[in-house]
Amino acid sequence: MGISDGRTNRARKPRAGRLAALFLCAALMALFAFLAWHVATQESPTCDESLFVFSGWVNLVKSDYRMTPEHPSLWKEYAAIPNRGTDIPLDTASLKGMPP
Repeated sequence: MGISDGRTNRARKPRAGRLAALFLCAALMALFAFLAWHVATQESPTCDESLFVFSGWVNLVKSDYRMTPEHPSLWKEYAAIPNRGTDIPLDTASLKGMPP
């Protein structure tokens, strides 16, 4: 029987722990990638962004805050900044009965 010092046994435990942590991180990243892919193929996260951009343009250019008042106007106006120089025809006759 050989004489062993305690360093060899202690050196293996952290290495096994690192491998387990690496495996766990890899498994969690794979699970995240699968779930993200699955949700991206089943649902559409961009269903109302066009409304928000137009509503932001109306807020920014026309100072009319009646479109989608349930959402804050700052982010809508931020999304509409690239379109602030365009002149979009807006039918204001249909909005006359709405409160400001």
